[in-house]
Amino acid sequence: MVGLSSEDHYKQGVLQIAASETLEERKKCALATSSITNFPDDCLNLIFQGLKSSTDCDSFGLTCRQWLRVQNNNRGSLWFHSPFSSQTVLEIDPDSFSTILCNLLVRFQYLKVLSLSGCPELTDSVISQSQYFGSCIEVLYLDNCSKFSNMLCIVLSWFPRLTTVSLKGCHITDKGLKILAESCSSLQIVNLSKCQLISDSGVGFISQNCRELCSLCISCCGKIKGTSLHGCSQTLTNLEADNCNFNTEGIKAIVSGGGLEHLNLAGLWRHFSFTGKGLELIGEGFAINLLVLNLEDCISVNSRTVTVISKGCPLLREWNLSGCSEVDLEGWQAIGWNCHNLETLNLRECFQ
Repeated sequence: MVGLSSEDHYKQGVLQIAASETLEERKKCALATSSITNFPDDCLNLIFQGLKSSTDCDSFGLTCRQWLRVQNNNRGSLWFHSPFSSQTVLEIDPDSFSTILCNLLVRFQYLKVLSLSGCPELTDSVISQSQYFGSCIEVLYLDNCSKFSNMLCIVLSWFPRLTTVSLKGCHITDKGLKILAESCSSLQIVNLSKCQLISDSGVGFISQNCRELCSLCISCCGKIKGTSLHGCSQTLTNLEADNCNFNTEGIKAIVSGGGLEHLNLAGLWRHFSFTGKGLELIGEGFAINLLVLNLEDCISVNSRTVTVISKGCPLLREWNLSGCSEVDLEGWQAIGWNCHNLETLNLRECFQ
């Protein structure tokens, strides 16, 4: 083996030192670029979504602005007040509430659920900021927002992706329902209970424009006759319509879609027109898929009514006939012969 000259040894040593310096620099560079503050948002999203502690989730955004943005983007719901709580009014002045609402809707761009139930009225300042709001909201609660009367239609137009909206006890009108139906055609669940200002005209807008509608609540809406639901989508499987003012044509209309599985007509006796076939129309073929039927306190129900319905709705699992005192042995026998899937039969105050 030929030995290396002193000059070659010198060159080799210099190259080794250079190589080690380059490696050290690379290590430092790699360490700098692998800092957690340099992680892309998608990695930080995975980290945030993996947190189990609410304390960790709440403090995540204190690290830096990037982490705060990730935290904000992962906020899925905002509840000023729960619609399921016994408290109905949020105690705060309109100006302060409007400012807070604007700031939060601008900050949380990817909200899916928003509850403004029981909140005070909004000021014009909200409208001026609305173009900065996120439009991802799918579920909106506006229960008992009677003070929203002047701005309710505007609020509904902000969120075109709505699939669920609850307007229980609101002062919404038929005009407002038209705007809602035109702005949010993908609605699936709508609660309009105790909305005393709406009529069949407004409900008709929802029924005809929202063809994915699967659940509708119009309980305690005295101006609704039911006729606006004629030709409703087959996707409508759940109808809550207790204490309404339906007539015979209304009963025919609500079952016309053919998809009903849950039907609540409790308290119909207070308003129902006894002309025509009335409630017997439920059993004439269009409600064959019916699973749950509530006819509590419908005093027009007699044995013939029960017999026709039991034959036309053989899949019934739950039937409430409380207060239907006109049904006799013939009716009870018809239920036994025809409703083989029945699991619950409520007969409170049935005297015969």
